[in-house]
Amino acid sequence: MKSELSGPRWRDGFSLVEALIAIVIAALLAAVLTRVVGNTRMNASKIRQLVEMMTLNDTLRQQLGVQRVGIAEGRAGDLAWRTTIEPINFTAVARRVLERSPNESRSAAKSVGLQSEGDNHPSDKKSMAQESSEWIPFHVTIVVESQSGRRYTSDTITIGPLTADQ
Repeated sequence: MKSELSGPRWRDGFSLVEALIAIVIAALLAAVLTRVVGNTRMNASKIRQLVEMMTLNDTLRQQLGVQRVGIAEGRAGDLAWRTTIEPINFTAVARRVLERSPNESRSAAKSVGLQSEGDNHPSDKKSMAQESSEWIPFHVTIVVESQSGRRYTSDTITIGPLTADQ
């Protein structure tokens, strides 16, 4: 008669090899997860920095007027900025502005035709200068730079009145 306990006794549980394999797999997964979390945090930091640079750029663009022709620099927190405003060698003069009467709706727009100052006939120049203001385009460049060396640059053209010193 054989007893059930005769023969090799198997214990419940894992062998040493199985436990070591499980530990290696867990370490690999932890390393991959750490790398993914680190990259996510780094990307979030870059995005936050880009949003701050874009916000500063928009604020500077709204505050600048074409009266400040030249170069201006400054700092805002961790960000350094530089603006350059230069007149563009082109002058436009309104050929005709049709004023609307008080009875017209607000949606009716003014009709304005622009032409290069060189296109004017000599006889028209005097009357046009008396009837309209002269406007010129300005090239505006804003550069915002972070301490990490990242840079956000915007270039735009805006129109402003021609002043006596331009």
